[in-house]
Amino acid sequence: MTAKYKSALAIVVKAKIKAAGIDMANQEALYELLQQHGWFWDSKAGWWEHHDAAEADAPTELIHIRVWADLDTVASAADTVVQNIVGCKLIERSKIYPCRPPKQLEGRIYLKFMPKGAKS
Repeated sequence: MTAKYKSALAIVVKAKIKAAGIDMANQEALYELLQQHGWFWDSKAGWWEHHDAAEADAPTELIHIRVWADLDTVASAADTVVQNIVGCKLIERSKIYPCRPPKQLEGRIYLKFMPKGAKS
């Protein structure tokens, strides 16, 4: 039993979160339940933190896409994504970031789009 899972079970009890219909042995379902109630896992600190949705930043209008593929084809794959996004304007395209071993033959390109008609 991981620390994340063990503490998730404790949070459900402590916070009196109703878990009707949730299989508590299903870790992903349990984590999703906690997130729906404002609890998020801080992997660096190693504990669950509660965040009030009313205090959240406004969502971005940008659409962020990560294209991940073979280093030899990732640029053309990103070109294909850019050419086929309808109703958006490309505002940023990153360089190719090679992945770390053992995935060093793969790379990533990050794309940012602004929907046409967006305020920003």
